[in-house]
Amino acid sequence: MTSVRVPILPHLDAERILEIFRRAPGSEVKSGKFFSPESSAALAANTFGLFLDDASHLPFLPGLKKLRWQPDPVELEAVVRLPWSGGLHPCLDALVRTPDALIGIESKRYEPYRVRKARTHSAAYQRDKWGDRMRGYCAVWSTIATKTCKYKVVDVAQLIKHAFAIRTQIHREKDEGRIGVLYYLYADPDSWPDGRRVDPERKATHLDEIGEFSNEVGSDEVQFVACSYRELLASWEMSEDLPLKSHARAVAEWAGLNAATA
Repeated sequence: MTSVRVPILPHLDAERILEIFRRAPGSEVKSGKFFSPESSAALAANTFGLFLDDASHLPFLPGLKKLRWQPDPVELEAVVRLPWSGGLHPCLDALVRTPDALIGIESKRYEPYRVRKARTHSAAYQRDKWGDRMRGYCAVWSTIATKTCKYKVVDVAQLIKHAFAIRTQIHREKDEGRIGVLYYLYADPDSWPDGRRVDPERKATHLDEIGEFSNEVGSDEVQFVACSYRELLASWEMSEDLPLKSHARAVAEWAGLNAATA
């Protein structure tokens, strides 16, 4: 029986979503992180869980209207493999295929507004595997490798790893010919779940860094598109598709993503 603690909206298949997360890397369910009121994984699961079997209600994502749509059903916690066999491979919060594109969605909720610990990264990412059309991502990665990275709020190392994986996948047979898109979907909360105010300066820095990173990788093979949850859910609430409209309102209410706090 599904626990009452499960943070999944009642109109979604909670057992199926939990099973996806149990099988995925990251131990979100086992560790209990999925049940936290700060969980970005739970926010992504609620937002995109409606489309696991049927993507007919999934409209254009903001910023992607130039693509032909007709998306395939959404995959949650999708592992996209890098061009080597060993080690860990990126796990995207959601993956969407359209006739034109492979769209990897990375969800952020409170992460940008926390102080991040320094991490080490494998030298494997410095291999010459990415071609001439990933120079922006590679240039930013070189600053990470040399510990001169200017990004303090946006986790650009994670984003670049995801971009490298997407670039690898669109050169594989299944997705060859598709455009690669890294879709950065972020919340912009005013307060933490305990009521403390989120640092407005850190929020402003987050937006500045998104814009700067977008400029740095703007000519690369994998397109980088950033969108707030507020913008996404507001666009869905304007739809004439009643199930979608109802879903968007439910997600916004569950997560407190209204016009003032998203």
